Parts: sequence; structure tokens; C-alpha cells
Amino acid sequence: MINKKLIAPFYERLSLVLIGILALGFIIVQGKEILDPLMFGFLFAILLLPVSGFFEQKLRMPRSASSFLAIILLVAFVGGVLYR
Repeated sequence: MINKKLIAPFYERLSLVLIGILALGFIIVQGKEILDPLMFGFLFAILLLPVSGFFEQKLRMPRSASSFLAIILLVAFVGGVLYR
């Protein structure tokens, strides 16, 4: 029993890669309404992680309270920047 790998020709592999890139681009464009809030949520979560960790470790707050306070501080900061 010989294990023989089938290698597709170059033009077949290239066309599959190009179709995959086009399909991924189409999915990203169509899923923009879902991906935008997810990306902003991920960004805010990463930005608030050190603040929440500070409240948990230094001020000995529970995790839920420290997360809530970090979110309240973010909203207050954004509101203060946008307030004229």
C-alpha cells in the first residue's frame, strides 16, 4: 500500500485560492452589519481590561462591579469628549 498524494495542477489551486478570496470578501461585505459592532465591542473590551484589572486587584472590587465601573467611566469619558 503506497501513500500517494494527489497534487492538483497550478491553475486549479490558483483558481480555488482566488475563489476563496472573493468569497471571503463577499462574506465580509455582506456581514458588515454584524462584524462592525463585534469589532468595536472587542476593541472596547481590550481597552477596558487594564482598568477593570486595576479595580479588581488594587481596590479589591468584585469582577462584575469593576467591569460595570469601567464601562461607566468609558461612557463618561466619551460623553465628556463629545460634550461641547
